[in-house]
Amino acid sequence: MKSKRAVIIGGGLVGCLTAIEMKHKGFDVSIIDQFNIGSGSSIAAGGILFPLMPWDYDLKVYDLCRPAANYYKIFCEELLKNTGIDPEYSESGLIIINPVNTKKIDDWCNKHQIRLKKTVFNGSPSIELKNVSQIRPPELIKSLKVYMKNLNIKMYENIKITDFHIDKGEIKRCSSLDDTSFMGEVFIITSGAWAADLLKGYDEQIFPIRGQMIQYPNTNLEIKKIIYQDGFYLIPRKDGTIVAGSTLEKVGFSTEVNADSIQGLKNKAETIYPILKDVKIEKSWYGFRPGTHDNIPIIGKYRDYSNLYLNVGHHRYGVTMAPKSAEIITSLIMGS
Repeated sequence: MKSKRAVIIGGGLVGCLTAIEMKHKGFDVSIIDQFNIGSGSSIAAGGILFPLMPWDYDLKVYDLCRPAANYYKIFCEELLKNTGIDPEYSESGLIIINPVNTKKIDDWCNKHQIRLKKTVFNGSPSIELKNVSQIRPPELIKSLKVYMKNLNIKMYENIKITDFHIDKGEIKRCSSLDDTSFMGEVFIITSGAWAADLLKGYDEQIFPIRGQMIQYPNTNLEIKKIIYQDGFYLIPRKDGTIVAGSTLEKVGFSTEVNADSIQGLKNKAETIYPILKDVKIEKSWYGFRPGTHDNIPIIGKYRDYSNLYLNVGHHRYGVTMAPKSAEIITSLIMGS
């Protein structure tokens, strides 16, 4: 029997994991991105596998994030074995400096079985969460592209889908600016901040939020854990480099580099580790998060077409929510 064709529009991490889930369920999968696979907010992300300050969010956010650490721990071993590329999963832990409302945090951690330890960091009262892990998104994307190729998932890069061709309420094919067509029985939009380009009436629900990041070279600093303070984090990588971020900028899809934002990130990093004043920033970058209200993504069937599904709007936690949201959308399609 011929496999059903699934066309996934958007090649970020959410799209990649959705493609893999659909392939495992027997679909003939194509994934299309208007840029390079993984080149949007996925590759720009910090890779912390935990929602920062989850006690301040709707519980739905944590429910979508909760399986991530265990998923990536197992999957990254498989990726390394099958591709030779290490996504650098590590259980580094997280230190929060000067936390607000420690009783609220204590109660939440006890309820969700998160190990918490009170400590002091650079003279400031702090807490350490033992269960927090991380991955390195650029290496994860590299390994995923090889892995998907080995699974015979067809990948199409630098192709912008602009139109759906409908017959009796069902999409038969989608087409690009250069009139390249992709036929399918199921279509899934996973195009992040660009999702509203294809979805009428979603401009207010999914919108770009630019995030800028900086990276320091290997400084031989003894930073082993992720450090968080006042919306800012430092992430130590296995090779000794330190990633710091990030901004939350409502500037549309502006690509103009904001020097003040970069300097602001540097100032915050130096507040936590004054020794970084003598270290030159190695590089900086940005990505466009798919902003949504309350950080809650849209996962489900599109209202107008019977075979179009949405897995979009993961805002700050696309890396962390991707495994669970891919599972949810695949289960929904299989049950349709």
